[in-house]
Amino acid sequence: MKLLQYVIIFVVIFYGLRLLFRLLLPFLVQYLFKKTHKNMREQFRTHEEKEEGEVTIRDGANKKRDNKNDKGDAGEYVDFEEVE
Repeated sequence: MKLLQYVIIFVVIFYGLRLLFRLLLPFLVQYLFKKTHKNMREQFRTHEEKEEGEVTIRDGANKKRDNKNDKGDAGEYVDFEEVE
């Protein structure tokens, strides 16, 4: 009897969540599309505001590139010669 009760509760919860997601998922997707569209529109607008020939240098991009080549305290390079 208990097993049948657990199965019925599981089925009711499963179909209840399925119905809930079927009703709420379109609103969630629509919200995410609007938010993404707004962000892309703002990015495009910032590109339009720049005048032709204007140069922009971002410090963050250069620092990331420099950190890859920076060995820190790796030591001094020693050039060895082959001995025959």
